[in-house]
Amino acid sequence: MAKLRAKPGEVYEIPLSGGSFGYVKCLPYGEYAFLNYQSAQKLENVEVLKSAETLFRIWVMNYAFNKNSSWKRIGVLELNEDEKRGSDFFKQDQLSGRLTIYREAQDNPAGYEERPATLEECRGLERAAVWNPEHVEDRLSDYFSGIENKWVKSLALK
Repeated sequence: MAKLRAKPGEVYEIPLSGGSFGYVKCLPYGEYAFLNYQSAQKLENVEVLKSAETLFRIWVMNYAFNKNSSWKRIGVLELNEDEKRGSDFFKQDQLSGRLTIYREAQDNPAGYEERPATLEECRGLERAAVWNPEHVEDRLSDYFSGIENKWVKSLALK
């Protein structure tokens, strides 16, 4: 399968159930910002996404961005200051329940930082996980339909 590395600022159009489209902006640190914008048809101008709010920021499997993927590159948008910084994610040990906050950190020799966290600090954060593109499509479709997503529920803070 042909590899294609998504670059920060690139915007991809994602086909969703029902024939609509969702949108994602590539960020540094391998993160992706999924936008609160749904279109019934393919966009003519990526600039309309400049004012779209970010719904969530997560990591996604690389194959979502290869040239055989249904996710298609439609343009490039400049990153704002918030988008240039890595996000915090929570991790939860399945046995002990111990919580940590994880963040990519290029200035750290390990490439990341991880520290103990409280339940309150983890509320509202995404779980540290790499999503399959099909599950992201489900999540976006469910969001735009106003229904709970089973993948989000399965990854929720316990």
